[in-house]
Amino acid sequence: MANNYDALNEAKIEDMRYYFDDDWFDIPNPGEAIARSLHARALNRGTVNQPLRCSKCKKVYHKKIRPTPGTELYEYLDQGTFGNLRMRVEVCWKCE
Repeated sequence: MANNYDALNEAKIEDMRYYFDDDWFDIPNPGEAIARSLHARALNRGTVNQPLRCSKCKKVYHKKIRPTPGTELYEYLDQGTFGNLRMRVEVCWKCE
């Protein structure tokens, strides 16, 4: 599986180098920097679950699952953005 991922990254790098020659890049090795950028985006992507409202504190939160197995990250969401939306009601991790 890792070989397929590496091959896909290499193909993306080659595509960018085909359309933009080395003069477009301000770094000595543009392929390496592109690979690091793609890898960083893949690590931070994660999966975001549906936002929930806490039945006790009334705050809106969600559970974000990182690509690393077994690690979960809960976070409160902006009340101004999500405050008036209808959503499922459950007890948040701090009020349990």
